[in-house]
Formats: sequence, C-alpha cells, structure tokens
Amino acid sequence: MNTQFWWFYDLVTAAIFLLVIYLAAKKGFSKVIYSAIAAAVSFVLALSLSGSLATAIWKVSINSFAHRDLTRIIEDYDFPAKVKSQMEGLNYKLRLDIDFVTKILNEDYDVYEGLYKYANSVNNVVVDERDRFDEEMNKMFLVIFKDMLAFRPLSTGSYTTVPQFAVNGLDYSKSNFGNYNALISTVMNNREENPSAAADYIVNNHFKEPSVTVFRLISFAAIYFISTLFLSMFVAKMFESTDKLPDMGILERPVGAVFGLVQFVGIMFAVAATVGFFIHVGNNEMTLYNEETVQASYLFKLIYNIKFLK
Repeated sequence: MNTQFWWFYDLVTAAIFLLVIYLAAKKGFSKVIYSAIAAAVSFVLALSLSGSLATAIWKVSINSFAHRDLTRIIEDYDFPAKVKSQMEGLNYKLRLDIDFVTKILNEDYDVYEGLYKYANSVNNVVVDERDRFDEEMNKMFLVIFKDMLAFRPLSTGSYTTVPQFAVNGLDYSKSNFGNYNALISTVMNNREENPSAAADYIVNNHFKEPSVTVFRLISFAAIYFISTLFLSMFVAKMFESTDKLPDMGILERPVGAVFGLVQFVGIMFAVAATVGFFIHVGNNEMTLYNEETVQASYLFKLIYNIKFLK
C-alpha cells in the first residue's frame, strides 16, 4: 500500500507538541498544573470506562442485528453445496459426491481429516501434504463464511449488515483459532433445527472481540477529550477558593512546559486511538488510515505502537 502520507502523522505530532508546550510554558506552572491534573485523571477515567462503554455499544448495535441476520442466513444457506463446489475448484481435480460431503460435515469431529481422506480416495492418489491441505481448507472455509455473510436469504431479500471489522473475526490468519472445525460443527448441527444457536456462536466467538476492540478505541478518545474539558474547569474552580500556588519565579515557565508534557501524552494517546478506530473501520484500506502509513512515520508510531488498551 502507498505510504506517501506518512509525514502527515509526524507533522500533526510535532504541531501538537509545539502548541501544547508553548501554551503550557506561557501559562506557567501555577496555572497549567490544573490542566495537567485534569489530563492525568481523564486518562485514568478513559482507561477504566472505555471497556464497559465499548461492550455496551456492542450489545445495542452489532450483537442484536448480527444475530438476527445470521439466523436467517444460516437457515437458507446451502453450506455443503458450497463446500463441494469450492473443493472442486481447487487444483486437486476432484469430483465430489454431495451426500459424502454432507456426511463428513455432519458427523466428523475433525472435518479437515474427513475431507482429506475423502479427497485422497476419489482418485486413489494423495492430493497434497496434510499441512498444505489444511491451509487450503482454512482459506477455502474463510471464503465460504464470507460468502455466507454476503448471502441474501430468500426469506428476507436483504443482505447482512455486519461491518467488515466484525467479519474479520472469522479470519483464521488474524485470530487465535487454528481451524474452523468448531465453527463448522456448530453451523451444521444447528442450521436446520436451531439456527439461532449457530448465529449466537458466531456472534460471540468471532464478532464480539474485534467489534469491542474497535468501539473501545473511539470510546477511549471520546471519554478522554470530554472529561478533560470538564475536569479542567472543575479543578480550576475547586482551587479558586484556596490560596493560589506561589509563583516559581524564573522556573515558572520551564516547569509549566514540563507539566505540559502530561497534556501532550494524553492528547496523543487519544489521537492514536482515533486513528486506530478509522484504520479498523476502513479495513486498513484507506489512503491515510492504514497500518503501513502509520508505521512509516517516525514520531507518531512511537505513541501508536504502545498497546495501552488491553
């Protein structure tokens, strides 16, 4: 991907740094200390509350409509037929029996092993090494499940509205599951009598984690900026009734600039979270918002690569 706009991130980082430090030094320690306290408290609040807020957003958005859409899709989607056609499209020169494929998908605990044995028996030849065959199956099932999500059920005539960043939870190469055995078994065992159970499994085991991650990024940024705004006013108001901090003389501005660093770090973490949000929402394909461009920067990536949201 083209990374020609890497400089934009460093330019923004440098501009924010110079502006924040300049304003902090201009105000001096006795005034900027209130903003620094507000920034530190806001950072802790954003870390503490963003996870709960992200989960709440997930529950009222993707969790509800994805479950509804998937239930309808699983009822109408001919999973065995798609597996048959996809396997016949591989370079194994296979002609498969739909009943055999269905039987393997329904009954075999290890679907990969069942399909491997069946593929080898069709032409009485070993079609591939087992490891490479399993990798081909992973790629094939990813294609099938994404095709399933793009399927328009006859009962509704509409497509699923699951966003791409949630669908990425089905990608074995981006997640921590080794293969699709459990997912295949759940879909096949429930698609006729209880498609809602299969939908529930997909939503909670594959869509939830990437979705909550995305929502937490934007929740962190929103909580930080909003709480900083209100806390700055609150802290300043609270200290109005007390004696003002003594002027530090010649050190007033330099120490103010040092405390300005607290504000700068907080702002940059919020900016990094916002950028991460847009990268996920844009599926890492937007001209400006993509991992390659961010990693090509020199300054911004130092903040971005700190995994402060876990």
